[in-house]
Amino acid sequence: MRNRWAIGLLIIAMFMQVGWAFAQDSETPTEEEDVVVEETTTQEPVEAEPAVEATEVQGTQYIVQPGDNLFRIALRFNVPLSQLAAANGITNPALIYVGQVLIIPGTEPVAPTEEPTEEVTEEPTEEVTEEPTEEVTEEPTEEVTEEPTEEATEEPTEEPTEEATEEPTEEPTEEPTEEPQPATETYRVQRGDTLYTIAVRFGTTVSQLVNLNNLANANVIYSGQVLRVPASGSTSDTPVPAPTEAPVATEEPTEAPSEETTPEATAEPVMMEPGIEVFITGDDVGALVSQAQQLGVEWVKITVNWRDVETEQGNLNLANIDAAVNAFNAAEISILLQLTSAPDWARPSASEFVLASSEYGPPDDLSLFGSFATSIATRYGSKVQAYQIWNEPNLRRNWIDAATTDRSNAKLSGIGYIDLLGTAYDAIKSANPSALVISAGLAPTGLNDGVNAFDDRQYLQGLLANGLADVSDGVGVHPDGFANPPDARSPEQAPGVDTHFDSPRFFFLDTLEEYHTILESAGDGDPLWVTRFGWGTAEGNALVQPNEFNIFLTYTSPQEQALYTVRAFELSSELGYVGPMILFNLNGCAAGLPEACYYSLVDSSVSARPVFNSLESVQTVESGE
Repeated sequence: MRNRWAIGLLIIAMFMQVGWAFAQDSETPTEEEDVVVEETTTQEPVEAEPAVEATEVQGTQYIVQPGDNLFRIALRFNVPLSQLAAANGITNPALIYVGQVLIIPGTEPVAPTEEPTEEVTEEPTEEVTEEPTEEVTEEPTEEVTEEPTEEATEEPTEEPTEEATEEPTEEPTEEPTEEPQPATETYRVQRGDTLYTIAVRFGTTVSQLVNLNNLANANVIYSGQVLRVPASGSTSDTPVPAPTEAPVATEEPTEAPSEETTPEATAEPVMMEPGIEVFITGDDVGALVSQAQQLGVEWVKITVNWRDVETEQGNLNLANIDAAVNAFNAAEISILLQLTSAPDWARPSASEFVLASSEYGPPDDLSLFGSFATSIATRYGSKVQAYQIWNEPNLRRNWIDAATTDRSNAKLSGIGYIDLLGTAYDAIKSANPSALVISAGLAPTGLNDGVNAFDDRQYLQGLLANGLADVSDGVGVHPDGFANPPDARSPEQAPGVDTHFDSPRFFFLDTLEEYHTILESAGDGDPLWVTRFGWGTAEGNALVQPNEFNIFLTYTSPQEQALYTVRAFELSSELGYVGPMILFNLNGCAAGLPEACYYSLVDSSVSARPVFNSLESVQTVESGE
């Protein structure tokens, strides 16, 4: 299923008109002399003519920046995409370049401020092409300080340093790259390819292809581009990427111990399995099952709010959950139940302020939650494969102190989450030893005042120090991307993203990598379970418009939501340490949940957003395979 999902991801380039439209770094086209022919899209000669008309040249000039795509630029200037493309003679909106000057039609001609800076950076690089390396702007200083490490090939001053540098560097860097060299062949990029799907086809990794072809941007390849790939008959190339895929300097001196620990610990259990969160409202659950099957997911996440299903102690009302569990189980879709939110009767010490607020917290007596977990695990048995204990306990709204009497003295509860998790772990394992218990996904936040929130990275480290590995089978993580592309890293500011970019906690990939590093440092071999991720959009049919705290929801278009989501699945599959990956969510609009509606694959008019169609198209390709 995983391989079919991975191969199916290539549909996104064909399905979305925008395509993988991240702008290419300026050096990439120089490596691809065969590609120039593909740039002329001969099937649309009619559109090229109006694009050249002089009347469209009136307008503001804009210079394409790294990370731009034509859709974002059109959105920023409030210009139709087709009109922007026509004004610039662009027949393929997916292909624009860093430094390209675009005319924005319908705006006043203004001398762009970026133009001088672009020219400044391009001129040095053109002059420097006389040197062996084309793009190193620091070359004037390298003659004195950096030549030994950067340019050890042609300069006469490097003869003495070559002896010193080649011997230590050849072992870690040249031997891994030399092995694939004799066993490579060429592959011409086809329409709809991504670097990831090519890597899957040839049994290698994206990082290996990047190294083989000296690619500057793994997200940008072109139809007709000739790539070097591992030879189809070679078996020696396949194992090579495994140690190098986790870039922790796995040089030859460390390869022997890493082969005993890292590959064996991660190769088998760590397999990305796509999933979706669904809200159970009592409506026809069959429709949800059908939509999940259309998407081809392997997991569904269902939240069981303890306070809603056991309003009176000992009286469980689980009719809706029963129906959902039975339906998804019959469809052979694995189920993750999230158990959270203590009822009022389990918090007798809670103040009237707490009971009247929308915030909730742990029970006064943790054994009550243990009894609840036992009842659930016993009831569903093998129909439920995994349980997640609580939701984001590092936020006050989910872990409020019961003694809080007003906002002025509000704080997080002193009850330890690790104790609640341990109680639930023992209860669930006693009822169903084969069920997996996953720790709560933490809210990505740097706030660490103990009043409103705890820093999620520090919180995770504290859990690990207190025995998290002993009371869980997987570590939950919520790598929300806010409005940042999944490949981006902090503090990159994508065009059109004005806030929520100044911390790694706002970035999908940064959060995953930092959690993985924390687990490795603690010696915890549990896989990461992405139990919530996604990109919300305020466009289209949302229930309400976002406020100032959620302004980032206005930065992402439905088309970008689709691109980012599919790319995130692709990235996580490649990382090698992400297990089940639950997208947030399928039906938040239909459930009447304003926040969830921004992320929902089906909008408030019960129309599928582009992200639904993208994921469905991936599944269609899988079925054809």
